[in-house]
Amino acid sequence: MVNYEFPEIDAFRFFKKRILNKKIKIKKINLSWLLNIKSKGNRWKEYHNKGGGMMFNYVCHTIFYMEFLFGKIISIKSNIYKNKKNISSLNSVICFKSGLLAKLNTKVFSKNFTNKPIHQLKILTDKDIYLLRSEVNSLSDQFEVIKINRIRSKKRFLFKKNSNKMDFRISPTFKNSKKFSHWILKGKSQKPNFFDAQRIHLVIDQMFRSSKQGKEIHIE
Repeated sequence: MVNYEFPEIDAFRFFKKRILNKKIKIKKINLSWLLNIKSKGNRWKEYHNKGGGMMFNYVCHTIFYMEFLFGKIISIKSNIYKNKKNISSLNSVICFKSGLLAKLNTKVFSKNFTNKPIHQLKILTDKDIYLLRSEVNSLSDQFEVIKINRIRSKKRFLFKKNSNKMDFRISPTFKNSKKFSHWILKGKSQKPNFFDAQRIHLVIDQMFRSSKQGKEIHIE
């Protein structure tokens, strides 16, 4: 329960409340999470077959917060690339119950690759581009929200990232821990929960199925 912390990050809640809830007319959704993993030895988190790797360590989070932001996923078409040791890239087209479509691009690069790491959700409307983004050079990199006018190319920061060096996961994980404690003490269910995790792994299973069969898969 405490692991799915992204919807409790202040920038994510700002993005949902102050932008998405204004009923903006979305034309395109693109999510890119490019990672440069610096290996720290033979840890389970680095390997898909041990319950870690790109899908279970990163993509699981994007599935959870994409449904938090845009609603239930009803279909998915994916292409998953696996090198000799691990899964290194995922490209998916996601369809939501609302009719919105999103492109998801996740890649893990070696330490020698020149691409800059980024975690960015990009929303295109008729007039503006909205970015929810963070550099991911370290766990202290915070998220920010930017609005760009497509006509005048004018950039404005709607939510500025913190300058502190604290791990960005601490505050939202603490919030989830408090909800978990409240559930135990008061008996009132909270989110995220076990059933949310089941759903995330259902979607991941269908991503693998889609990639293997080379077709779009509908999700109940």
